[in-house]
Amino acid sequence: MSDEIEAARIAAQAAIWAAWIQGGLTFVAGAIAIGGGALAYLGAVKAARIQVQLEEGKHKALVSAYRTRMAEMAVKLGDTAFINSVHLKGDLDTIKVETFVIPEELYPKNWRDHAMLGDRVVTAISDAYEMARIFDEFAREMRGKPAETNSETFGAERAIDAYQQLNQELRDRASKLVATLKLERQGS
Repeated sequence: MSDEIEAARIAAQAAIWAAWIQGGLTFVAGAIAIGGGALAYLGAVKAARIQVQLEEGKHKALVSAYRTRMAEMAVKLGDTAFINSVHLKGDLDTIKVETFVIPEELYPKNWRDHAMLGDRVVTAISDAYEMARIFDEFAREMRGKPAETNSETFGAERAIDAYQQLNQELRDRASKLVATLKLERQGS
């Protein structure tokens, strides 16, 4: 019986050691899994930060490109207003206003794009749009009429005087938009 007890004791010790070894290895495997999870978490955080930086860079590039596009449009608007001068046709003294089209970029429907450029630029865009709209309305009303005609929409002024005033105001607002865009670019 003592051999059986001794065999049982040895078997019990072997089982205890096997349990300790299995527990230790399970603990090590768990620690490795926790370490791997931590590394995966840190990698995901770093990847997310990189993604945010890339998105911010992309956004800044889009804003910069849109700002440049708006500045080019504003310069063309000022040039168009300057070139689009009053021509007198011989003895008829008629106003010849070249075709004027309000630039698509100025329309209020583009408010999301405008908002990317900042409050001052949005205000300058709105001012330029409003003046372009008034200028367009005047041009439609007065095209081909005598220069001495009174404008129904713009009061008792001679049409030629109203045209020159509106033309100058449109150029001024286009110049203000260009200056505001440049100022905002320096601030960003």
